[in-house]
Amino acid sequence: MNKGIALIIGVGEVNTEHYDGWNGMLQQPENDAKMIADKINKYGFTNSLLLLTQEATRQNVIDRIQSMALLSCPGDLVFIYYSGHGGQVPARKSDMEEDNLNETWCLYDGQLIDNELYHLWAKFKAGVRIFVVSDSCHSGTITKAIIDTSDTNPVMVAKNLPDVKIKSVYSKNIDFYTEIYDKLDAEPMKDIEVPIMSFGGCQDDQCSYTLSKEKYSVFTTHFSKLLNAPSNNIPGASQGITYDEAIKRIQLAVKEDVGLLQTPYSYKVGKDISFSDEILLKI
Repeated sequence: MNKGIALIIGVGEVNTEHYDGWNGMLQQPENDAKMIADKINKYGFTNSLLLLTQEATRQNVIDRIQSMALLSCPGDLVFIYYSGHGGQVPARKSDMEEDNLNETWCLYDGQLIDNELYHLWAKFKAGVRIFVVSDSCHSGTITKAIIDTSDTNPVMVAKNLPDVKIKSVYSKNIDFYTEIYDKLDAEPMKDIEVPIMSFGGCQDDQCSYTLSKEKYSVFTTHFSKLLNAPSNNIPGASQGITYDEAIKRIQLAVKEDVGLLQTPYSYKVGKDISFSDEILLKI
């Protein structure tokens, strides 16, 4: 029998020592993660882990993904959700990045680089399906927003590592990131044997937003509403919606909230057929 395995991450604050005095405080990511964790239990995910802020370290996230690779079997669905800041670090020439930057998740004690995730995906067995949802900014070129809690109107807050900190955080920790790159270079790139569907909160050159007066982030608010829909995982329930239908609905809903500043997207990587026409979160 197929099973669902999940990792839910919400980072509402980062370690100022690593991030050069910046704490990246946001109230929404922990709320986002707790809500998503609660909702997916109703979809039959019996093996899930919730990591919040200080628990969401680089090592804890890496260890969990590696254990998911060992635990999962062909036909299983692996779901990984992240809410927090997104950042960038300079890429190496071997990365072939047009902008010479690699995207990151700003975990509590340091950034997790997309190259590291690629190596982790390669550890999964053929036949496993992976669905990744990232409610974060993947660009350092967005004008940072300012939280003004005294205003009665909601203020848009960008979930990105501010431009001014991208270089300083990297420079302060250059030995740390150099060691990561050296380890990655020492391990040959392997083909990803699994199909991976990913929903991102925004395009690569945009930012995911929160509204300062709201409990949840903009993208996650609308993604979570779709999880209220009936699912085939629940005995006797009616048919749910597909991944392709889901991202289209989210795009329209987010546009109503923030216009064209944030356009959610989906992309597919890996091997074998896509599962975009399957029912959302169907195990």
